[in-house]
Amino acid sequence: MPLTKHEKWKTRRRAARLGDLFEYKLKDRVTLKKNQSALVPIVQTDVEAEKVSLWSGTSGSGRPLRAIWMKNTSALTLDGGSFNVLESEVFAGEGLTDPIKPGEKRLLSYATDLGLLVEAKQAASPQHVTKVKMHKAR
Repeated sequence: MPLTKHEKWKTRRRAARLGDLFEYKLKDRVTLKKNQSALVPIVQTDVEAEKVSLWSGTSGSGRPLRAIWMKNTSALTLDGGSFNVLESEVFAGEGLTDPIKPGEKRLLSYATDLGLLVEAKQAASPQHVTKVKMHKAR
């Protein structure tokens, strides 16, 4: 249900730290009538993120995952749960995360990367990787 002008609220960008727990404080009250619900924007902030592809030879798939290295550059703990990734304002995938405290950096996967296919070949004896060659890399 859309909010009227009188029902809009602003969030205070402040959170209380309670050990491993945390709480968000809203600047204004949110009032809901019986049997109503609302999505309340608690944290709206930019964070550092770098898009990467993630592949593991033990996964059994030649398809890497799309992922981001995300650093919580906000002053707030970001609660755990689901997240969505948009690329050029288009839905690119979704994932799950545990709570992320200020300053923490996490690797978060959100989709299978259908644009890449990894072909792994194992040598007879272990070797150090000194060169990686990508064909038609994007």
